[in-house]
Amino acid sequence: MDGVLADFDGEFTRITGRKWDHNEWSGLRSPKEEKWEIISKHPYFFRDLPWMRGARSMVHFVAKTTDHTSYVPGIMSAASNHIKASADQKRIWLNREVPILDDSKHVHIVAHREEKAAFARPGVILVDDHKLNIEDWIAAGGIGILFESAVQVIDELQTHLNAPEQQYLTARFEAAI
Repeated sequence: MDGVLADFDGEFTRITGRKWDHNEWSGLRSPKEEKWEIISKHPYFFRDLPWMRGARSMVHFVAKTTDHTSYVPGIMSAASNHIKASADQKRIWLNREVPILDDSKHVHIVAHREEKAAFARPGVILVDDHKLNIEDWIAAGGIGILFESAVQVIDELQTHLNAPEQQYLTARFEAAI
């Protein structure tokens, strides 16, 4: 969810005035600990994340395209070990922002990112912004798409979903603006 649909990095930059970069942060604690300490001071951080650029168009493309196929869209996200309310907040975000999904059937919040690969099956597609998650997913037999932009994901999904040309081009255009 975050890093593909919701702009985790952008929100972190907004609240700190700094772009998150592992090499830039220093101090007595690890950079990761500093990051989570800052985020923990924002009690609704995950609930209030803004959309990633073009992500709404990507979601609409998937919803329209899979409506006439055997593909069943879903959302998978890993809860933060550092923010106890993250799983609940992610569900709230998804129910509010992507109401077309039935939370009980199509939203999976796993405790750790490594658990995502347990859902991999031949023909099942995972779009994720972390390379390790994609590598684990592919190794477990699924199809992985490493998120770089909504347009890039729409292009790669088109090869698997084969949407009608006009639908594909419209989604691609809308995601680019």
